[in-house]
Amino acid sequence: VSVAAHVFLPLAIAGAVGTPLVGELMDRSRQGPALTFALLGFCALVTCFTTNLLCYTSAPVVGLIYGGLRGLASAVFQTLCQSGMAFAVLGVSRENIGRTLGIQQFATIAGTGVGPLVFGTAKDALGSFRLSLRLTSLPPLFFGLLFIARAISVQRAGSERTEPTSEPAPSGGEVSPVFGKALDEAEAGPRVAAPAGAQTP
Repeated sequence: VSVAAHVFLPLAIAGAVGTPLVGELMDRSRQGPALTFALLGFCALVTCFTTNLLCYTSAPVVGLIYGGLRGLASAVFQTLCQSGMAFAVLGVSRENIGRTLGIQQFATIAGTGVGPLVFGTAKDALGSFRLSLRLTSLPPLFFGLLFIARAISVQRAGSERTEPTSEPAPSGGEVSPVFGKALDEAEAGPRVAAPAGAQTP
């Protein structure tokens, strides 16, 4: 009962509240790829932090913090990766989205199945879960920093593309001679050749 109250209850609440919020944020934001990378980076960094937090779960308040943060990370992962939204935003074609989701689901199931065996073997070899937890927190840390750096890069590239590359034409200013001559001819209309012997004014 204590574990369920201090870990799984805040995890469920944070996941239930965070999932629609992440979806709404993705719908309203115009920075699709940059926001996707930023959210994935947040999810990975929170995973790194909560994995290390498992080494200090003796206090109930630590369980509450772990459950809440883990629920938020799960909300991001479920919304972006499990649904395929991240793959669609990042350019995976509709023809390949099914295969991509299949690979992602396979990796998730494989990790869920192999994880307990790895941690159990590590505990028998090392005598504690702490070192194995800290070692397994390094990949999320690496990918979290990588995703955040990618989000910043995409955001900067998008800002540079939206900036004007040339100055707009001045209103009421001087007009170039070539353009001015063409404009005068267009306003005057086509010229008709005068008959032979006629005098021009």
